Amino acid sequence: MTITLPRNCSRCGKPLDDAASREAGIGPVCRKLDNALLARIIPSDVAKARAIAMHMVDSADAIVSASETRETFLRVLDDLSEERTDWRTTVKRVEWLASFDLGSPPGERARLFGIAEALGYLALVAAWRGETASGKALAWLQDGRTWDYGRGPQTQSGSFLFAQGVRNPAFNAAIKRCASAKFHREGPKGKPAWSVAVADHEGFWRAVAVHYPNHDIEGHDDLDALVKRAASLASATVASPASTPTAPTPADDCTIVTAGAWLIIRTPRRDDGFLNAIKSLPYADRKWSESLRAWMVRSVHEATVRSSAARRFATCSSP
Repeated sequence: MTITLPRNCSRCGKPLDDAASREAGIGPVCRKLDNALLARIIPSDVAKARAIAMHMVDSADAIVSASETRETFLRVLDDLSEERTDWRTTVKRVEWLASFDLGSPPGERARLFGIAEALGYLALVAAWRGETASGKALAWLQDGRTWDYGRGPQTQSGSFLFAQGVRNPAFNAAIKRCASAKFHREGPKGKPAWSVAVADHEGFWRAVAVHYPNHDIEGHDDLDALVKRAASLASATVASPASTPTAPTPADDCTIVTAGAWLIIRTPRRDDGFLNAIKSLPYADRKWSESLRAWMVRSVHEATVRSSAARRFATCSSP
């Protein structure tokens, strides 16, 4: 039985109407980011890529069974049996295969994506999933940062990596995995931006390279050079003697109010240590109230909350 598969751009999902786009598997607009998207940012795991491809053969996926895709898939399989360091041709073949409508469930497309990911092309796979921004982004390194989450400006000294660009939820999720990440509604250059401490340079590099492939770097030749500089600053910080923590002042007061089954917790400033303690509690037992500008935690955790607050603030009162 011969299977005929419809065609769509493997990146944006729009139908491919002209012959040139159908031959490439992508439309002319999406093709403009090829150089950035084909930049490999992690070492390849060829054995994993080969295992995924063999699973597709064993399970007789549609991409293997269809006459118009079978030959190209077999070429991918042949490529994966070779020893090489440049997988761009192979990944372009995978992208061409991904332009065919494989229907539901999405398992077959996910396996194609898995082959490209295993070969190290994370930015390209992110584009297939709609997680990259086509607009420009800017990344830079600077001393110090200031933010305000509604409790007054907070300032932190040290060296920090900044990035700003068009809104991209996938980038936001990736940068939030950095423990030091801060969002600036109005960044140093007058636009919303994210910043991380130089110690989180690896997470920053991955987030920018994958989700903002069309980026500019200020003060350095490229993203790798920027991150290399950040890594050297992070090493110097670790090597230097640790500074003595500043003791809290008497006005540094945290308030905890009981409201039925919940505790309403207000702090005078953002404290990452206390915030991490709150977020370590079960998700269903804590929430941030925007209207109250306070954390709400179920009262069963009162002892934990008060113990953590006592370590982070000068006083912990119950008005």
